[in-house]
Parts: sequence; structure tokens; C-alpha cells
Amino acid sequence: KTEITNQATMTLKLALLLLLAVTASAAAASESFMASSDGSVSPVGSRLTPIKKPGYCAVYGVCDDPDKERQYSCVNNVPAVKPDFDLSAYCPQFQDKACCAWRQYKHLMDNIVNAVTVVGRCPACLQSLINFWCEYTCSPDQAMFVDAVDAHP
Repeated sequence: KTEITNQATMTLKLALLLLLAVTASAAAASESFMASSDGSVSPVGSRLTPIKKPGYCAVYGVCDDPDKERQYSCVNNVPAVKPDFDLSAYCPQFQDKACCAWRQYKHLMDNIVNAVTVVGRCPACLQSLINFWCEYTCSPDQAMFVDAVDAHP
């Protein structure tokens, strides 16, 4: 019974974290909009990711931080590209166009393997987490909901 309670607690905590992340992302995406000359309305990007339209990335690739020996996604407001690697293991919906390079996808796969130990007993929770990470990391429309507000040197 204790194991089930601990698992339920962990699942609830993870679900709340995901809800907060999605809510924060949605709030950030809905903060500012601009009307264009043709009358359409589109989100206004930051100075680092000014292009906010379908088919564009906010971040692409992995940058190394030599001072801290860690890696992070590079701010790169560019069109989504056809990946030169196979995304079918976790993100098959982005096989034609994506905003993730191989190293980003590798990090995503490593994180999924780690998440299995936490939420592996809840298949629906795990699938929701995978879907969220795929959308956030690889969606070809990433610039519509990700806004880089700061970049590492």
C-alpha cells in the first residue's frame, strides 16, 4: 500500500509540474500579439526569436557552455528542417520537418529513459510526458509557443 501511495504521489506531482509548464507556456504565448498589414494577427516575438509563425523554430541545435561544462539548446529562429535522422522511436509525427537536431533528440531520449523510472508504472502519464517533450523539443511550429528571452554567451 505504501508503494502505491508513493507512486500516486509522484504521479500527481509530475502531473502538476506538467500542468504548470503547459500553463506557463500558454500564458507566455498569449501575452502579446500584433496585427499585420493583411489583417491577420500573430504573436510578437522577443528580440531573440522575432519570427513567430508556423514552420519556424525558436531553438535549434545544442550549444556547449565551456565555463560550466554543460549544454543547452541554441537560440536559432530558423525554418524547421527535414531531420537527417530517424525520429520514429518517440516523435514520429515530426519525421518530415522538425526543430530538433540529433543531439537535442538524443537528450530527449535520455530524459525519457530516466522518466520511465519515475512514471513507468503509469503508461498514460509516460505517454503524456513523451508527447509534451516531443512537441516542446521538435515541433516544426515551435516558434509559435517558445520564446527565447535570454541566451548564454
